[in-house]
Amino acid sequence: MILGVIAQLFPVVAPVLIIIAIGYAWARHGRALDVPFLANLIHNVGMPCMIFSTLTRVDVDPLVFVDMSWASLATHLAFVLISALVLRAARLPLSVYLNGMVFPNAGNIGLPLCLFAYGELGLALSIAWFTVDSVMVVTLGVWVASGKFTGRDLIRAPLLYAALGAVYFLASGTKPPEWLANTTGLIGGLAIPLLLVMLGASLATLRVTNLKRAVLLSMLRLGMGFGVGVIAAWLFGFEGVERGVLIINCSLSVGIINYLLSQYYDQEPQEIAAIVVVSAFISIATLPLLLAYVL
Repeated sequence: MILGVIAQLFPVVAPVLIIIAIGYAWARHGRALDVPFLANLIHNVGMPCMIFSTLTRVDVDPLVFVDMSWASLATHLAFVLISALVLRAARLPLSVYLNGMVFPNAGNIGLPLCLFAYGELGLALSIAWFTVDSVMVVTLGVWVASGKFTGRDLIRAPLLYAALGAVYFLASGTKPPEWLANTTGLIGGLAIPLLLVMLGASLATLRVTNLKRAVLLSMLRLGMGFGVGVIAAWLFGFEGVERGVLIINCSLSVGIINYLLSQYYDQEPQEIAAIVVVSAFISIATLPLLLAYVL
């Protein structure tokens, strides 16, 4: 029984952990890796191409993506409400800690996990969840970290236009030109491996401060995410792949994007770095349990 579960989970978890380990070892050995450059390349080119290519290639009812997008919005709002109440009770500043509780590693971990667990359908549904997550990062996330809201970041987000372009082809029942499909497919194929290498390299360079607080907040993120994911899947009537994708994305560790936001807006980045690192290492133990639950 146990060996059967391990045999089922290993092909899903192993590629993700191995590529992360490559990035970690690369950085720990002092080899050059321009993480900001990679982050910009992935965000502005790789991810939009992958979103467009995957959504236009998978043959599925567009309403399924709409349902997952609504579920993503609902779960993010639940994260905001629960986290704000807990952080207020603990007298911790929302401008520093709220984003870390709301935005998980949906890009770095969620996309490859759903791909290896459920194939291209899982990746497509995870992209729908992640697209909403990305839009909220450049709106709510920036507002929380900076104290001001601007629509400029949203208007300039390539992910949004890639998703809208894919929706056009889905709604019209047509396929993009072959040259466009091939180009976006080729470029988009770089996104997931580079994301995982970047995550590993980032974990190797971040330092943990205030370990006790980092552990407690990491447990809040992981526990809250799983609970919200399970309840949301039930409320939306999700089953099978939809249910698994929703629960996986909700239950992930603190996203590396939160460290970048805190660094850019000078919101105690060392505190967020600690939570990112600790939650990532805790999730190494929880991911097999999570996958065993949803698969």
